[in-house]
Amino acid sequence: MSLRIHASRAATNLLALFLALALAAAMLLAPAATAMAADDAPTGDPAVTEPTSGSAEPAPADPPAGTSAVTEPAMEPVVQTDTALAAETAPPAETAPLAETASPAETVPPAESVPLAESAATAADPVLTESVPSVPLPSAPMQLVQASVAPLAASLITPMAAPDGAAALGYYTSDFDNNDPTGWYEAGSAAQASEIYSFTTAYTQSGGVWTLGATWTRPNSTGNKGWSIEYTVAPERWGTTSSGAALVPQPDRSQGGVVFIIKNQGYTTERCVYTATIYPLGSTNYPGTCESVGSVVTALDGGNTMVLSLPLPEELVGAQGCPSTLGSTGYIRSWTGESRQIQAWAAPVSVDPPSTCGSISITKASDVVATSSHQFGYILDRSSDLPVIGTPVGTPQTLTVNGTVAIGETDTITTVPAGTDFTLVETAIPANVPWSHLSTVCTVEGGQRYELTVSAPTFKVEPNTRTSCVITNTTSKLTVTKIAIGQQDQAFGFDLDGVAGSDLSIVGTSAPGTSTAILYKPNTQVTVTELLDAVNAGNGVGADWALQGISGGTVNLADLSTTVTTEAGSTVYVTFTNIQTASVVVDKQWVVNQVAYDHGAQPDGLDAALKLTGPGNEPASEQAWSEERTGYVVGDTVVISETTTIDPRMIGCTLTSTITDPLGQTVPAAGYTLTQGKQTLTVTNTVDCDTDLTLVKEVVGGPAAAVDWTLTATGPGTATAGPTGPGTATGSVDPDVTYNLSETPGENTAARTALYRQQGTWACLALDADGDPLDPQPTGWTDAPDASVTVLLGMHVRCAVTNATAQLTIFKAIEGGVLTPDMFELTATPAVMEGLAAESVGGGAPDDGAVADADGSSTFDVRPAHDYVLSEATPGNVNLAYIGLRLERWVNGNWEVVEDPSAAIQVPIGGHDFYRFVNAPPTAFALPITGGIGSDLFGYGGAALLLAALLAAVAVTRSSTFMTARPGGRHV
Repeated sequence: MSLRIHASRAATNLLALFLALALAAAMLLAPAATAMAADDAPTGDPAVTEPTSGSAEPAPADPPAGTSAVTEPAMEPVVQTDTALAAETAPPAETAPLAETASPAETVPPAESVPLAESAATAADPVLTESVPSVPLPSAPMQLVQASVAPLAASLITPMAAPDGAAALGYYTSDFDNNDPTGWYEAGSAAQASEIYSFTTAYTQSGGVWTLGATWTRPNSTGNKGWSIEYTVAPERWGTTSSGAALVPQPDRSQGGVVFIIKNQGYTTERCVYTATIYPLGSTNYPGTCESVGSVVTALDGGNTMVLSLPLPEELVGAQGCPSTLGSTGYIRSWTGESRQIQAWAAPVSVDPPSTCGSISITKASDVVATSSHQFGYILDRSSDLPVIGTPVGTPQTLTVNGTVAIGETDTITTVPAGTDFTLVETAIPANVPWSHLSTVCTVEGGQRYELTVSAPTFKVEPNTRTSCVITNTTSKLTVTKIAIGQQDQAFGFDLDGVAGSDLSIVGTSAPGTSTAILYKPNTQVTVTELLDAVNAGNGVGADWALQGISGGTVNLADLSTTVTTEAGSTVYVTFTNIQTASVVVDKQWVVNQVAYDHGAQPDGLDAALKLTGPGNEPASEQAWSEERTGYVVGDTVVISETTTIDPRMIGCTLTSTITDPLGQTVPAAGYTLTQGKQTLTVTNTVDCDTDLTLVKEVVGGPAAAVDWTLTATGPGTATAGPTGPGTATGSVDPDVTYNLSETPGENTAARTALYRQQGTWACLALDADGDPLDPQPTGWTDAPDASVTVLLGMHVRCAVTNATAQLTIFKAIEGGVLTPDMFELTATPAVMEGLAAESVGGGAPDDGAVADADGSSTFDVRPAHDYVLSEATPGNVNLAYIGLRLERWVNGNWEVVEDPSAAIQVPIGGHDFYRFVNAPPTAFALPITGGIGSDLFGYGGAALLLAALLAAVAVTRSSTFMTARPGGRHV
């Protein structure tokens, strides 16, 4: 137990000692890194701040194949054309912006005067191809914190972008580190734990000490493997072994370089320097002369992040000239085994090793906002007999670069030996290119400014410094504006060089339409002529354009032209204004129930009023049909509207409206765009009218119902059949056609319908949409005084016929005696007619001298204006003796005696008449006081016998024709 405790304490002490040493090393290195970043970073380079412990972001655990944590831009040729660098290297204060922000394609004049499209550069234009040796591009010197503290910050690297189609990470197929890289190609995977997730590297300088740093990440720290970090003097190179295969990095060892061979076990590191290696004969040159450089590799994040930090010996740095032999392109690859079988790779990285080289950037600028596709030629020259970039060290040649650059672009030339005798001149600009040279200014970074002239043509390049040169050109512009008051899509041609044919075409608009700025060499005289005849010849009659005016330059309105002289750095503006007139006519057509009518001949009750908008911005106003409205211009939009009127009584009419153009096409509601001359449009109103007739039966009193009669409207000849039906009927009829109206009793209805007569004539009313009678009623139509009706177009007419019965009440009155009314039956007997029968009622109604019939027992219906004979009898008391005194009729509140009780009576239609029979009992015999029957008996007896014989004869001959029966008596 004690031994274990002591052993544990010993291990703890060793670990603490190791951590203390690591912390001390970090504290010693941190100030140096800070001083390197703060004091000696070249001007314009990003500042560097040493990250605190733990600030490095951990590498992803396992990124997918083909991905990278770093985006790496592509390596450029020796003369790098880079538009972005134009912004990085600002022109001198007196120069103009480099490029036009959004300028259309330009036109340039041939032979100093005629505009010609800028894109038409001639084959004679000098173009830089492979005339300059390939050397790596410069990159802003990067600052690197000490590797023992933290990995290289991602924001401080200068990565290269893989070429199109290449990945940022990948794997090699089975091959070896010593072999010719041109034979390396892509594989699907690497040996376990050999992946590389990211790679950054840079040369940094602080206090005169140069350090090479590199950082890479991996999935874990196990395995028998290692890495080769190689720096070639030659530029970045990618390749593949077959068409279509993935690209992989293939280091170019043809100009020598340095490679660091690092083993995973103990992180032992060798630095190997090799000379120009040309395969296959030079394969033994790689990796060259190797020596151990000690512990220069540190593992962070548990070994997942590797950091190389190697201070460079002063003598090695001092031995570097221009170019540096330390290499400017860094590659990394993993390998396994002692034979270094290559596995994974990351994309190459550009570095800036210590050297005495400077660099030159050449930017093409313009003093006006304009673009040009023309490649302007230049010659960069140095007369000294010094090595030229990219050739083997010690090869003496003069430095001459023939290049081309477009406006807004920058060529960058790196690895340039320092000197004071550089010249830069622009080659002659072709006559058909609308530019002139303005100035050439070269500025040493943080130093002197040189404005190059014939008398002072040279400028200076200093070691490790960029000299920025700006060649500024100038041009002049002509802009032609077209204002077209008329057709908006009309193209107008213009002549600019006096040679037949159009040199410029502008689509005229009222906006107005403006041409692309046309570029000319400054001080060029240009005559702009509108080719109006060609425009009018293509439009036909009635659509001629006229030139209303020209502004700008010396105007010759008769020749449709103006002449201007262009000015350097300025734009000359001219404006042509044209106008094209038009007019519109709108005709009116009616189609009513499929019959066409011209306006004015349509049926009564239909009308429409026209409105048109314009000319110009005028609001809608009234316009007569078929009359021309002028003052429009072609391209104007006229909105056609109308106010339609339908007589409110024509409730059955609906109207739809369509507008058609001269070609019969429907005009949208938004309006019609006038094209040329007089345009005739047509508004067609289609009216569909339902003309309806309704027949109605109305019954007043009695037992019958409306359905007991069939109503019919009958039209003439081929007219639409009118409605027919029991009680009521509705249907369509022809407008303005007379229909006869009739009614007939229904089958088996005579017993009810015989009691009625038509009361008045057919009554017809025009209805509104709610079915209520119109007020006032229309005039000029027949409302059935002769049992016929004529319905106007679109109206709905209802015709009603009323049938009524009559009522008769018969009473019985007895003056004195013992007789009572209920002993009698009173009868009304009609003249013979189908459906009619005698009606009898009892005589038992109250006889109070009034006409009351409280229970209706003495009242019944009779056919109006029809003969009835009244009678009475005593059917249940045949032996009763009574005297019939009179028959009375109730008139104006009094009973009046009917002079001839046997004559037939009639009750008017809808009337109610009251009659009564008045009777008396027979006179009694007088008896003597002394007894016996007296003498009167014989006198009265003889008279009674005579009267009885007479009454019997009358009773036999009288008969009653009333309709209802009640018990009664007989006359005596």
